[in-house]
Amino acid sequence: TGDDSPPAAPPARAAFSKTFWEEASKTEYNRHLKSFDFSADDETVQRRASEDLVDGDDGQHLVLDSEKSWDSWREGFKTMDDFDNLQFAAYMHCQLRNLMD
Repeated sequence: TGDDSPPAAPPARAAFSKTFWEEASKTEYNRHLKSFDFSADDETVQRRASEDLVDGDDGQHLVLDSEKSWDSWREGFKTMDDFDNLQFAAYMHCQLRNLMD
C-alpha cells in the first residue's frame, strides 16, 4: 500500500478486568476486610487483624531449601488464578519495601 509507518501498538489491557474486581469484592472475606476498623494504635490493629482477618489460607508449609521443593513450588504457582497472583504480588511488594526501609 506504500505506507511505511510502523503498525499501531495493540491497545493496553488492564491487568484485571472489571468483572474480576466485582467478583472478588463479593467474597465474604473482602466484605469483612472493608468493614475492619483500622483506627486504633498499630499494636491493637495488628493484634485484631491477626485474629479477625483470617482468610482460611494455610499458606505454604514447604521449606524452599532444595531443588525438589522449588520445583514443587513452581508447579503450585502455575495453578494460581488472577486473585492469587494479585495477593502474591502485594505480598512481594510489601516484603521488598521492608528490605529497603
